[in-house]
Amino acid sequence: MAGDVPVWPDNMALMAAKGGCLHIAEVMKPGKRLEDRLYWEILRKSNKSVIEKIHSLEEEQKNYKEYIESWIHEVKTPITAAKLICENHKSPQTKQILTELDVIENEVEKVLYYARMEQVHKDYHIHRVNLKDVVLAAIRDEKRHFIQCGMVIDLDMEDTFVSADEKWVEFMLRQIFSNSIKYRRESEGKIKIYVERGANKIFLIVEDNGLGIVPEDLGRIFEKGFTGKNGRRDKSRATGIGLYLCRRLCQKLGMGISCDSRPGTYTKMILTFPDSDFNRI
Repeated sequence: MAGDVPVWPDNMALMAAKGGCLHIAEVMKPGKRLEDRLYWEILRKSNKSVIEKIHSLEEEQKNYKEYIESWIHEVKTPITAAKLICENHKSPQTKQILTELDVIENEVEKVLYYARMEQVHKDYHIHRVNLKDVVLAAIRDEKRHFIQCGMVIDLDMEDTFVSADEKWVEFMLRQIFSNSIKYRRESEGKIKIYVERGANKIFLIVEDNGLGIVPEDLGRIFEKGFTGKNGRRDKSRATGIGLYLCRRLCQKLGMGISCDSRPGTYTKMILTFPDSDFNRI
């Protein structure tokens, strides 16, 4: 008999299909038979327990992220203080210390951006941005590394306006620069930065003449934790997080990122921006 089994109203069935099975007992009606009502009650209690556990885990994750963000801001204070001490007591040794402090600061920034990854929408502002200014700011942030490594920067671009958030784009550029420095050739290292336009797109290209990427690694460089052949070299500081963060950020910001490389010749990292009418206003 139809009355002997749990009844599913049409709209309730649709809600359950969309929301998964955790709320199944809430959208069902208990049947008339005793065993059906007992089954419904067990299911309801079981679902309630699972939901409470999920909420508990979500709260723990939220607290952990808040702690990480707080810890990062606390760590930045002594880093800044150490930089000021080095700036006020300049010597070959303090210059080296400043470079290492820049590395530490970049790693700390990666942790912060990773912690905020799922809430990017709360921490960005898409507006008209001069891409050249963002590139220059990123270059300034890495200038000590470039000077220490003897790398030449060839900036070949005019004022170019895109719809973006300069803070997040600058962060991505620093990760790209960091890789160019890490995998540079032994002498005459060079980075060329330029812009190309496509069909309704603007491409910002960062091209270096470093070690390049072998074909079997090229398709995996944006995977979390992947370091590849170059990352397994002696003394490499590769973590496989920088480019992974870049890809995730691009996905959330409506941008694109890709790579073209030839081992021993060049690597091109390409950031793609939508070329909307808003950019030309």
